[in-house]
Amino acid sequence: MRKHISSLILLAMLLGACTSPTADLTGEWRLVKLNGSDPLAGTNVTLIFEEDKVSGSGGCNSYFGGYSITGDKIRFSDLGMTLMACLDNQANQQETDYFNALGQIEFYQVSQDNLTLTGSNVSLEFIKPTP
Repeated sequence: MRKHISSLILLAMLLGACTSPTADLTGEWRLVKLNGSDPLAGTNVTLIFEEDKVSGSGGCNSYFGGYSITGDKIRFSDLGMTLMACLDNQANQQETDYFNALGQIEFYQVSQDNLTLTGSNVSLEFIKPTP
């Protein structure tokens, strides 16, 4: 009987230590892979999660919008951005590919300081920058 009670107490402690998916995402993430490729040198693509809002930099333009989570599924919504052109055509293309990928994301996975977002034929990999 004591072993059973100890197991229940341990289970309750473990469940209490779990955080919501949103808490795992909160803060800034830096893109390290866009559909399996490294971002262009000199670009800084970021994704910042706050409560129910998302923002960041696509490398040239700032963006903002909303997101929702159900289990391991994530959906970005109402994304908007500034409309500055990148000086480099490759940076323009990377930013276009990034924003297109965000619109196709269906799932997320957090593992320590790594975030992976995936959808049909798209994947984005991020790390938490060190302070």
